[in-house]
Amino acid sequence: MRLLTFVTLLLFFQTSVKAQDTLNNKSEGTDSGVIMPIARQAEFKGGLEALYQYVAKHVKYPYRCMENSIEGVVIVSFIVEKDGQVSNVETLTQHKSCPEMDAEAIRVIRKTSGKWIPGLQRNKAVRCSFRLPVRFDLGDST
Repeated sequence: MRLLTFVTLLLFFQTSVKAQDTLNNKSEGTDSGVIMPIARQAEFKGGLEALYQYVAKHVKYPYRCMENSIEGVVIVSFIVEKDGQVSNVETLTQHKSCPEMDAEAIRVIRKTSGKWIPGLQRNKAVRCSFRLPVRFDLGDST
């Protein structure tokens, strides 16, 4: 029996999904990133339910946070690359009372690398950014 009732707030999954397409800047000879709406967003293999299950199965509630009854939400930002790998994983929130929650959310999202179907724009794979709220909740122990 787990004390952890792990809930991913995918209601706010904020597939603040943005494709990052590059265009040649001929005047300067460099590539510049352009963020645009995409035709199909990247998705976790198996869909949202599979993502919920994966995160719930792999998250380990940090012991110190559990001992001190610290709960919270960690918002993780990351990029799904053109090959389904995950990069640039970071938290947008910081829990000063229990930074281990931030580290654990990052660890679990990094483990999803390679388990994503990339987004598409004009029938080409594109990079997509995501924000995923991850809730650490001890549940009602009474």
